[in-house]
Formats: sequence, structure tokens, C-alpha cells
Amino acid sequence: MYCRMTTFKGDPEKRAAALEFIDQMKPKFQAMGATQLHWVECAPGDWTLIALYDSKAKADAVMAQATQMIKDAGAASVLNPSTVQRREGEIVRSI
Repeated sequence: MYCRMTTFKGDPEKRAAALEFIDQMKPKFQAMGATQLHWVECAPGDWTLIALYDSKAKADAVMAQATQMIKDAGAASVLNPSTVQRREGEIVRSI
């Protein structure tokens, strides 16, 4: 399994819109090969999207599409694209 974590900053007042955006994107991420998606609210306006894939190859294959979806969300003023950061790696053990 492979995990990609993408952090975002956004206006805390637009939390509902951000959640709606994620709900709309879930089928697209699943169609692109994500096996699980988790939206984590670390603090008001500070969010992390955790996407799990079967392999790094599957995660890499959809990077351009995922990046475009983030840009689309920024255009809709839900997320600030300039704050996007990614971390990723193999899941070596689940507890």
C-alpha cells in the first residue's frame, strides 16, 4: 500500500464548502485508483487529505489529475493552492 498526504490551508469560514468539494472529488479519486480517502481537520482552516493506493505507480499515475483538482478547488476559493504540501511513502506496517 502507498500513502499520499496532501496538506492545505483555507478559510475556516469555508469549511462546509471544502467538505462538499471533498465529497464531490471522492468518486473521482476512487476512479483514479485511491482505495481510501481521509480528510483530516488539524485545526480550523488547516486540512490534510490522506489518499491510499495499491502502489506508488498508481499514485504517480494520477498525480497530474489530482493536482488539477486542487487547482480547481483553489479557483473556487475553497483551498489556497499556494499552501499545498505533499508527503508520501510506502505503508510499511498497519497496527
